[in-house]
Amino acid sequence: MQSVYPRLKTSIKEAALIDNEIWVFGIDGTNSNHIIDAVTVASQFYMIEPRDILSNIYVKNLNAEGEAGLELNFLVQLNKDLYRATTEAIMEACRHFGINSEVNLHVYSSNINPKILQKDLHQAMKDGGASSVVTDPRNMKYKSGNNLGSKGANIRTNMHVAKLEF
Repeated sequence: MQSVYPRLKTSIKEAALIDNEIWVFGIDGTNSNHIIDAVTVASQFYMIEPRDILSNIYVKNLNAEGEAGLELNFLVQLNKDLYRATTEAIMEACRHFGINSEVNLHVYSSNINPKILQKDLHQAMKDGGASSVVTDPRNMKYKSGNNLGSKGANIRTNMHVAKLEF
């Protein structure tokens, strides 16, 4: 069952209640105002503090828009810029909410992802303000599939954790 959540005066295009969870749509992760708006909706809905939402953030394989047909080196640079800008926006949103404790930005991305290798990913997050980035030495396994549930794959990837300090 889906119902529309009452509108707040934000830049958010839509928020909906789906299976008793608040879903916020139309968010640009490189735009701190979008992150602030989404966290505001979620913290009001769940009646928790923004720091509870922002203390651990999980991201799965960010990719630059329109990647098909791009030359690989250019795509890697676009993805580095995307991770840097996302890290900066998260830090800015945390400052907005007065968060002054460590925040963990967890990223699922294979160390050998040709669109952004481990070293490039780590450097991009550091360029965005992370004080350190470490990789879990274990390969993580998860299932991924299409929205219809008709196709799926078992994926092996790595977990990277960037520390954002305030």
